[in-house]
Amino acid sequence: EPSASSQPTTNEVQTTQEQSSTAEPPTTTAAETTALESTSTTFPTTTQAPVCPPVTQPQTFGRRFLDGNIGDACSAGGVVGIRDNVTNTIFCTGVLISPTTLLVPMDCSAYFRYVFSIENLAHLVNVGGGEQEIIITKDTFNAADRGDGMAVITLPEPVTVTSCPQYACEYDSGTMKGRVNFADCFSLSYGTNETGNGTYTGEVDVMKIYDMTTAPCCDVLIDDVNRHTNGEYPNTVVNKNSKTICMEADDSTCGGDFGSPIYCNTVDTNEVVLVAVVTSAPCEYGVPILANDLTKGDIKAYFSG
Repeated sequence: EPSASSQPTTNEVQTTQEQSSTAEPPTTTAAETTALESTSTTFPTTTQAPVCPPVTQPQTFGRRFLDGNIGDACSAGGVVGIRDNVTNTIFCTGVLISPTTLLVPMDCSAYFRYVFSIENLAHLVNVGGGEQEIIITKDTFNAADRGDGMAVITLPEPVTVTSCPQYACEYDSGTMKGRVNFADCFSLSYGTNETGNGTYTGEVDVMKIYDMTTAPCCDVLIDDVNRHTNGEYPNTVVNKNSKTICMEADDSTCGGDFGSPIYCNTVDTNEVVLVAVVTSAPCEYGVPILANDLTKGDIKAYFSG
């Protein structure tokens, strides 16, 4: 009988078995079996699947914040500036949620329709920081109430910009709950920094968002909004169907910032997701800012535990 040090190799065993069907295979101990099995074990990957289409995301992470809060139209998907071609005035910022669909607060949509009474007026939708300009006229304006304080405007032509994210990845509670960090958020806007000045500049402002539900005085402000007739509130674009949240920021919203998209970063996939839009513009630092929650209450649930 061979000693342990001279036991046949696997190849030798196979050769011996081929030569003689009566030869007994070598005994394999439990330890040897375990070692053999462990060498062939395949461990599952822990990489999380993306929650958004690639076309909605910045091409490089660095473009999101180049220096502190500096950014541009390519810092996240879908932000657009909407101005008229007669006075070059911007009343609202908007956000694309598909190549042909623009999302704005209901009051913004109503304003756009109202000012079409001006002869020869058209709305110019600035996409990708000026890479594309889509013209909306009285005859091509097509808006519908979404039922959540927001309106969807169907564009007369699709967005073709490829140098920036084409549109925003809107939050979906069914697939994204638990995947988005609502404490790591920012907004993008084409608005101005001066009270009463709605002149379009083409520049994008980035604003870091803090305390999306618990900023100082928010409880008082939200209570006042809820008590107001029809759910509307002065000097805002809060609608009776809006799901209003109140937040703090490192700056303030002002002229033309109504409808500015608010994005949050995902927990584990380095993506940005549209979670809310701005609905107030106090033009004063330190004053809480209102926004329309697009997460069906997941923002509040995140902070309430």
